[in-house]
Amino acid sequence: MAKIWQVLLLLSIPLLIVIGYHHHQHVQQRYADFSITKQRITQPTTLPIADQPVKLHHYHQTLTHGKLWSYLEVTSPVKQQLNPHLFKLYQSKTTTPNIYFSENIHVNAKNSRQLQPGRNRILMYTETATTAAKHHLVIVTHRQNRYQQMWLRQSF
Repeated sequence: MAKIWQVLLLLSIPLLIVIGYHHHQHVQQRYADFSITKQRITQPTTLPIADQPVKLHHYHQTLTHGKLWSYLEVTSPVKQQLNPHLFKLYQSKTTTPNIYFSENIHVNAKNSRQLQPGRNRILMYTETATTAAKHHLVIVTHRQNRYQQMWLRQSF
């Protein structure tokens, strides 16, 4: 009986390797046309997260009670709506990104996406089971036929 389990275990290992490799190839093909630009915040950066670009002054990410919180402090030139679909959360280069849902984005401590003229605080959260260091917040914008990604944390 023990030999049967050993044989089954030895046969299942190559199968798991093949499945993992196939999944990796599928993800690579899905995101092959992304043009990736990685940036670190050392001075105020302009972000295209609304109709008129806003300036990013501060970014912080932390994990508390199974929720990953991303905090951004931005300056908006006018009253405008935030585009929440531009925010993506990557765990690695090869995994499919998570998105922030509109109801999980709070601007100026309100459950709204309305940016006011001047300084604004954006707080976003998502459920996760891993550490905050393994996640990278990305802003994805569509330019012509390519996606440009602005990484708000260090590279992987």
